[in-house]
Amino acid sequence: MRLGILLLALGVNCYSFAQDIDSLINIHESISNKEEKQRNYKIFRKNIDGIKNTSSFYKLMDIFTKAADDTALAYCMGHLGITLHPEGDYNNALYFLNMGIEGVEKLKDTATIAHFRKEMGLVFRTIKNYDEALKYSYKAISIIEKYNSTKNYNSRIETSNYFYVVSRIYLDLNKLDSAEFYLQKGLTEKAHRYNEDSLRKNGRLATIMDLNFRSYYLQAFINLKRKDTALARTYLQKIMDIPPDSLILYVLDRYCESCFEYAKLQNNKLSSLSFLSLAFNIAKKYDLKEYIAESSRYIYEYYLKNNNRDSSLHYLQIFTLYSDSVNNAKKNSEIQNTAFLIKWEQKEKEELQKKGEEIRNRNLQYSVIAIFLAILLTIFFLFSYTIIVSSTFIKIIGTITFLLLFEFINVVIHPYLSEWLHESPALMLLALVIIASLLAPFYNKMEHFVKEHLVEKNNKIRIANAKKVLKEFEDKS
Repeated sequence: MRLGILLLALGVNCYSFAQDIDSLINIHESISNKEEKQRNYKIFRKNIDGIKNTSSFYKLMDIFTKAADDTALAYCMGHLGITLHPEGDYNNALYFLNMGIEGVEKLKDTATIAHFRKEMGLVFRTIKNYDEALKYSYKAISIIEKYNSTKNYNSRIETSNYFYVVSRIYLDLNKLDSAEFYLQKGLTEKAHRYNEDSLRKNGRLATIMDLNFRSYYLQAFINLKRKDTALARTYLQKIMDIPPDSLILYVLDRYCESCFEYAKLQNNKLSSLSFLSLAFNIAKKYDLKEYIAESSRYIYEYYLKNNNRDSSLHYLQIFTLYSDSVNNAKKNSEIQNTAFLIKWEQKEKEELQKKGEEIRNRNLQYSVIAIFLAILLTIFFLFSYTIIVSSTFIKIIGTITFLLLFEFINVVIHPYLSEWLHESPALMLLALVIIASLLAPFYNKMEHFVKEHLVEKNNKIRIANAKKVLKEFEDKS
């Protein structure tokens, strides 16, 4: 399922490849030749991550559903979620990624489980839910590190990009030390894992470009926030040396951001304009509306300062057109994201509540079983006329039974106490102390009753044993 990346590494246009796959999917149902249909099906199955069109994903999901191919369906849903993310459909992106995770977890595909979790973290980062973003990113890293610990070096999953994702989240949060820490972890992993000369010999130039770009971007923007413009300029220059067409679509927004910052650091006005124009052309080519608006604004300001009214007016019109579109989209997106986050938080709350109920019910069952066994054991010893049991042993059994009964009551009433007392630790402790003090007299009376009955029973056993011994003695004499 890595044909798309392989083709890019070999210099083949991935977008053309994706279009070919999309065209094949569109005509699949109309093909009557069974052998050709089966051959196409195998192509779809092997190249799910090479598809770029969301409508093709939906058609493919229908094909896999009809074929009852749960494995391919799981991968398809996860990659559909990844594709929906840059389109701004965050609700469905998370939904399909989550469905994909559930599917690949059944297949125990560790690499894809971690990949989909990382992508969920990226979606949450986009909608600025950084707690969830970090949670899913850390989980992805944890899964991979656990997997890698059981494998030899050559079989391990590469983790540098996972560390870069966490670094970028901390960069957004302005936690620069944490961003630097995870960046260095990513760089260390990259140095151990990859040899650039070896990658070049194997024709994997795209891998080098991608990994270098991600690390340069983080190093540049961490240093920009630290006001170290000299070091930031060095890494921005390295980014400018990377041909933008060699990068995947999902990082081109960051390439445009790098162009803006590098243009600001130029002493020469024409140099500044050339990098702004580069960002504008990239944004136009790949229809990155936000960056078309941003770059046209910078270019408009440049021409305005240099008294070039015609050019400034041209870019002002472009900026106005796209900024209105972007602002409207952002407002709609913010409303949708707010509604979605409320639903997501409610869903997580319900899942936690359901899990808590399951644990509570299980604890109740264990408590009932333990109390029943303790009471049964006590009754057995009380009414057994063959075993003499000391009062100390009964006291121990009684204490255990009392503690089990107290725990049982605690488990039963805990949800109600939490609600009534608003989960106040002091008040809940006080309530439990009151319950224990109410149970203590009952326990003392029961202990007294059991001891009396036990003494009486033990005396009867001793008298019976003495009579038996005496009778045996008389019989012998």
